[in-house]
Amino acid sequence: MAKPKSKLGVIWIDAHADLHTPYTTPSGNLHGMPLAASIAEDNKENAVHELDEKTIRLWDQLKSIGKINQKVLPEDVVFISLRDFEKEEKSVIEKHGIKVISTAEVRRNGAENVCRKVLRYLSDCTDIYVSFDVDSLDSSISKGTGTPVSNGLREREVEDLISKFMQNRKVCCFEITEVNPTLDKENLMAEIAFNVLQRSVNVLMMN
Repeated sequence: MAKPKSKLGVIWIDAHADLHTPYTTPSGNLHGMPLAASIAEDNKENAVHELDEKTIRLWDQLKSIGKINQKVLPEDVVFISLRDFEKEEKSVIEKHGIKVISTAEVRRNGAENVCRKVLRYLSDCTDIYVSFDVDSLDSSISKGTGTPVSNGLREREVEDLISKFMQNRKVCCFEITEVNPTLDKENLMAEIAFNVLQRSVNVLMMN
């Protein structure tokens, strides 16, 4: 919204797709809908709920915040370590051909090669938004979050990935999400998130 003429690319490092809408959500949780809102996707063809007028109005308002209805094109989204999603979300991914890079691909090819591949894919974007959800990490270490999922990334893999992305001058925003202090024993999840952030800041200071 701050740069309305920008072509924004999104790197979504997350176990979950966050592509549900009020028409498809199994939980009603808004935190499962941010990408759907950003690409202005209703997914009515897979609707499991019939919405009342108020919900429709609020959802339309959310999609059009800043008077920009579709803030990101689906083809400018890349998922990394996506592995836990419902069939309704899978349908959106397949409909738009959204790029997905698995945990196995990160491990097989290495952070540098994956980073290069992603940035090449988003090369026509003028700005890039990086979102790191801590549940992209394997459930053996992502204890301090409400939605841990197995077969995730290792801490070093995430640090390497994000530090490589942060070297690119197109990155305009970096967020860390889903650290839950009430579930975080001995502050371990927060420390991992801090380590990732600290390394990213160090990269920025060096550039």
